[in-house]
Amino acid sequence: MKQRAIRVYVGFTVVLAIGIFSIQDWATLADLRPYDWLGFSVLLVLGLLSEAATLSISVGKQAGSTSSIIFLPLLSSVLIFGPVPTVLFMALTGFFGEFLIRRKEPLRASFNTSQYVIATAVGGLLFTQLGGQALVPNGPPFGEMLLPETIAFVGFGLVFVVINNSAVALAVALSEGSQIRKVWLKIVGRSGTNLFYDILVSPIAIAVALLYQELQFVGLFLVVLPLLFIRYAYSAIVELQQANRDLLTALVKAIETRDPYTSGHSLRVASLAVRIADAMGFSLKKQRETEIAAKLHDIGKIESTYTEILAKPSGLTDEEREVIQSHVLKGVEVLEQLSSFSPDVIAAVRGHHERVDGKGYPDKLKGDEIPLAARIIKVCDAVDAMLSDRPYRRALTLEQVREQLIIYSGRQFDLEVVKAAIEGDVLEAHQAEIMLQKSDDLPHEPAPHAAATKEKARAKAY
Repeated sequence: MKQRAIRVYVGFTVVLAIGIFSIQDWATLADLRPYDWLGFSVLLVLGLLSEAATLSISVGKQAGSTSSIIFLPLLSSVLIFGPVPTVLFMALTGFFGEFLIRRKEPLRASFNTSQYVIATAVGGLLFTQLGGQALVPNGPPFGEMLLPETIAFVGFGLVFVVINNSAVALAVALSEGSQIRKVWLKIVGRSGTNLFYDILVSPIAIAVALLYQELQFVGLFLVVLPLLFIRYAYSAIVELQQANRDLLTALVKAIETRDPYTSGHSLRVASLAVRIADAMGFSLKKQRETEIAAKLHDIGKIESTYTEILAKPSGLTDEEREVIQSHVLKGVEVLEQLSSFSPDVIAAVRGHHERVDGKGYPDKLKGDEIPLAARIIKVCDAVDAMLSDRPYRRALTLEQVREQLIIYSGRQFDLEVVKAAIEGDVLEAHQAEIMLQKSDDLPHEPAPHAAATKEKARAKAY
């Protein structure tokens, strides 16, 4: 059903874009002078370079969304050449960028190119209605009509951004069955072309137009090219950060593969933590910090000593329990040696075994003294353990998990976090994630001591 809806939506968008493209007044292109065509070609090349410098962003489950500084050449184009050449500019950069540079699948590439054309054409119509005029071939000097040109320019930019982000948000919402409002907020918040940065870049487009009027295509290089170099440098930094995150994820996986029963545990805890943080109204920045802390909450178990103790089928001695509890401070020590983690992330890792009644470790914090992210991880850690098979018991049912969360609310678990976890389909989604991973792994038979008591099972789960 979702696939059919998204295909219908993409088909409608493509047909609408073709219709809008075909009714443009292409005769106006004949008015451009040869050196204006040279300037247009240079701007087109700069636009394609902008597309080549895109950054990948994640929106919900979609990992193929991108962010580029194409907005700057786009705004410059409408000021210099007018709406109709700008539609051509966006159609060409969109087509080559989506199909050839990023090599996206045909359905997504067709949709993105089409919604670019629609957004540009509608924005161009408003630009004209508000009195905007192209600087070439026979437009007045920009300074003589600064106010109406600026109003038209701002109107074009706002219309493009709203249509562009709304079209993408609706596509993601249809494909995932998500709320369009939440998807919109993620796109606007995480994309490098969000509203804040688009507003900041707008005056630069005016400078580009003024320089073009004085220096022709040379003026384009003076402003846009340095920005592209900055963008490429920023892309390298982002790629390095992503490589570091991937390295840590690989490290977490390597630690957990020692025990087939806990394989994937930290990544699942991180996924569940994001769901709960989102349900509790966390900002995207706080959600990201909570996700990182949840992924790394057991990083202290990197030493083999912990693996040997955790693999014991029987109960732990006091000495062994003390060793296990030391993994928290060991993890904090590891993270503090890395400059890329914020104090909030480290505090969440440190506090993920604290209890709201003050009987946790290592600092015996109570209630609100415990960072909220740590309280979320505490619940997620227990939920994933209860919903997973263990050597001493089978996975609990959803009803049993809800029961345990309610019973231990106010003692082990934070009430608000438990409320967010048991409402909606948070637990169902997590159980589905566990089952999906389980279907990809070899089946594991419970150990002979699977008939451990219910009380013992609870102690292990928590």
